[in-house]
Amino acid sequence: PKRVAPGDVSPLSILKAKVERGTAADGSDKRVLVIAQIPSASKAELFAEGPSEEWTLALPALVSSEAGRATFAIPLDGARLGRTEIPPKLRLTLIAGEQSIETEIVLD
Repeated sequence: PKRVAPGDVSPLSILKAKVERGTAADGSDKRVLVIAQIPSASKAELFAEGPSEEWTLALPALVSSEAGRATFAIPLDGARLGRTEIPPKLRLTLIAGEQSIETEIVLD
């Protein structure tokens, strides 16, 4: 994949990622929402890696896709050795058709 900076606007790009903390007292519904720009009529896939090998992230799920934008959700329950911590950063790989990009994004 082509390495790009977060927010770099092109036909295929990661526009932003934000932590959604949810409402569960134990933090089990925390997730990261990733908003991506994709070419119209393209099917997109997103893959996420944590900052080190001790992070095991679930496969991102497509939440919505319309008008060249796709939103993915990455659940954080059990992402770090069974804990619900928020990773300091993620490496995201976005694929649409023959195009692919990779970016590293810092989370709050």
